[in-house]
Amino acid sequence: MGLEFQAQGVWDRFEFDTNVSWEHARFGSFFASPGGAPPGTCNPHVGPANATCTNLSGETLVYTPVWTFNGGMQYTIPLRDGDTLVPRIDYAFVGQQWTSVFHSPVVQLGDRNLINTQLSYNWSNDWQLTAYATNLFDLHYIAAANVSLRYAGPPREFGLRLTKGF
Repeated sequence: MGLEFQAQGVWDRFEFDTNVSWEHARFGSFFASPGGAPPGTCNPHVGPANATCTNLSGETLVYTPVWTFNGGMQYTIPLRDGDTLVPRIDYAFVGQQWTSVFHSPVVQLGDRNLINTQLSYNWSNDWQLTAYATNLFDLHYIAAANVSLRYAGPPREFGLRLTKGF
């Protein structure tokens, strides 16, 4: 179960969007073996709880942060002949998450705060050139894990994007 709130607004040339969510995601009745248990010794529905069968009922689901938040804003600056310049900034927060049903500090991902920016120049009503930066402060974080492997989140990236509308 959870709650989510979303809002968007436009005031003249200023625009914003935001989203916040809270999630309470837990296992119902669930048993599992941490590995190597002989087949048939751990029924996922009834257990029994013992050295080779762990009762995970009520534990947090994997890759389910309790809190997430996203927000962005931009301002359209009019130029000559209908051209515009649009600076934008986006912020994202993702809370702590477990990467395994068998919770331990080794398999917990920390929360992260990411900032992305872009500057778009729009002309002729259908052309756009955008300079962007993602993960602006080059946050080093683990985005996912699988057994003993850890997967790094994307580093800071810069780029240009040219778009033509039809």
